[in-house]
Amino acid sequence: MDQRKILVVGMTDNPGGIETLLLNVMASARDDGYKFDFIANVPELAFENEIKSLGSEVFHICSRHNNRFRFYSDLKVIFQEHASQYYAVWENANSLANIDYLIYAKRYGIPIRIMHAHNSRNSEGMIRGTLHGVNRMRVKNIATHFWSVSDEASEWFFGKSYKSLPNYKVITNAIDTKRFAFSDDIRFSLRDQLNIPMSAVVFGNVGRLHAQKNQSFAIDIFAAYNRINPDSRFLILGKGELEEELKKQAVHLGIDDKVVFMGAVDNSKPFYDIMDLFLFPSQFEGLPIALLEAQANGLPCLISDSISSSANVNNNIIGLSLHEPIDRWVDRCCDLVECGRNAYPEICESKYDISNLSGIFSEL
Repeated sequence: MDQRKILVVGMTDNPGGIETLLLNVMASARDDGYKFDFIANVPELAFENEIKSLGSEVFHICSRHNNRFRFYSDLKVIFQEHASQYYAVWENANSLANIDYLIYAKRYGIPIRIMHAHNSRNSEGMIRGTLHGVNRMRVKNIATHFWSVSDEASEWFFGKSYKSLPNYKVITNAIDTKRFAFSDDIRFSLRDQLNIPMSAVVFGNVGRLHAQKNQSFAIDIFAAYNRINPDSRFLILGKGELEEELKKQAVHLGIDDKVVFMGAVDNSKPFYDIMDLFLFPSQFEGLPIALLEAQANGLPCLISDSISSSANVNNNIIGLSLHEPIDRWVDRCCDLVECGRNAYPEICESKYDISNLSGIFSEL
């Protein structure tokens, strides 16, 4: 058994927060000799080419949703053939709806089994919510380490007594803050490519097109702002099941020429450079990577107060209740646009820099 080889679960085909975190951690810990392999239940992982270029192996299996029998068959083969190579399984999840990976890891003798909580509420429907509730008790007898991005996520995943769990630890999301430093040159060149005038005020949102992320409300806010300032745009980065519905909403509001759906992008950094305001009214979050990236870029951020205040690092970030009227949100948009970028983002010197996660595996 290789004491530096870790099997990772939880990366999807969408380059979102968990995927970005895993890539960041993998690149950082690789210098310390750790090797990460992945189990994937999608045809191709986000960043898969980059993952493989770093020497990792990806085991593709059928998803449980598509074919339960084949899923368990594939899972059994992987653990029968490869479990002896790994000293840890690291499962990253938005809920406890599926803990089969850790169950098989225990069955086949992998000594360290980490459940890493990334969300603070259910966003996956009634059935998966019910499974989450059932598995909340089961996981305490299966996992050996309990990690979480925030206290809010910890309580939802593990219950009110989460701090008494063995090997409990808050592992905050983190990014390479220096990589997201603002570039005026990129701002100019990318706006030119996208035919966005330098005079235009650009709002931005990054995340899955999903009810949790609340892009519908963000579009309503932008529509009201656009009536005040017609020389404005809204860039939405991400993909998801609500894409067509959101596009229809923009058409209905008469702003479809101002709202630009960029789809999923492997590198969001240049898009932060062309934004003037990061609008992020999520219904709930664990600790959103995109919000950390936006702050590292210095962007003023207007967010919902349902997001953990621990994510608020810079001095140009404001949280508002989702119950506040849209006019109130628009007023704060105007205030933050006028406030402008933070030239020296405080987040760059905070616990959210990736350098602070380099030693998490040495403690196992």
